[in-house]
Amino acid sequence: MRAFFITTCVLSLIYIVGSFGIASQVQSYEWMSYSSYDTYDSYDSYDPYSYDFEHEADEATQVGGVISVIYMLISAVVFMLALMKIKTQTMKIMSIIGISISGLFLLWAFLPMTSPGSVSFDEVGPAFALAGVALLAFNIVGMIHAFKTST
Repeated sequence: MRAFFITTCVLSLIYIVGSFGIASQVQSYEWMSYSSYDTYDSYDSYDPYSYDFEHEADEATQVGGVISVIYMLISAVVFMLALMKIKTQTMKIMSIIGISISGLFLLWAFLPMTSPGSVSFDEVGPAFALAGVALLAFNIVGMIHAFKTST
């Protein structure tokens, strides 16, 4: 369990930075797509050199959704293992809360992944980063309990 919690702590830090990075990238793509509308010439219906920033924003949103789903699945599995292996009362409560947060955000992560035009990752990315911070705190508590109990 020690190795699982150490790994999830590192993954949590990477996920927090990554979700803020993906959210800012999606936001910059959306701003670029809005600025490209200002330079639109109504007489020139097709410009082969124009770049589709909306498509890039949708792709980055899908990537953020996939990464969020993978991270939440890993977190849920580690908390389920901790619920089975570490028998302290505090760790049982922390595992149940961690599973609940992971499950809730796992379901929410399917929205930007399946319909990136409707739910953009720059809208939900900060919430995912805050969930990563909460799960990081639970992982740190789990790591401490894993070192206290020799499992």
